[in-house]
Amino acid sequence: SGREGTPSGARANVLAAWESTIAAHFAAEERWILPLVPRREDAERLRAEHEDLRGIVERLSSANPEAEPELLRRLAHALEEHIRWEERHLFPAVEAGALPDELRKAGEQLAGTDRRS
Repeated sequence: SGREGTPSGARANVLAAWESTIAAHFAAEERWILPLVPRREDAERLRAEHEDLRGIVERLSSANPEAEPELLRRLAHALEEHIRWEERHLFPAVEAGALPDELRKAGEQLAGTDRRS
């Protein structure tokens, strides 16, 4: 429970964001986007990256203060790479292969998850 701007403050902010938004967003992607992913390798990568990110957050939640800065850096880098991959590769592949109704429903579900957080 550190002050804003300290590593412990950053850790608290990250864990709060994870609990309030990111974890639910990942679960919604797995439920609504994963079935629409055309390539098995992409589906496996989505699952694997989500699991890796969950693992980093889990370690961060119980990390000693000396480990926090490195875990925060790893989480930020992994999350940025994951989002970049989704935006540049995964989402265009899903859009190209899915039916319009499937895309609309998945989009509504994701938007609803994000609004509820």
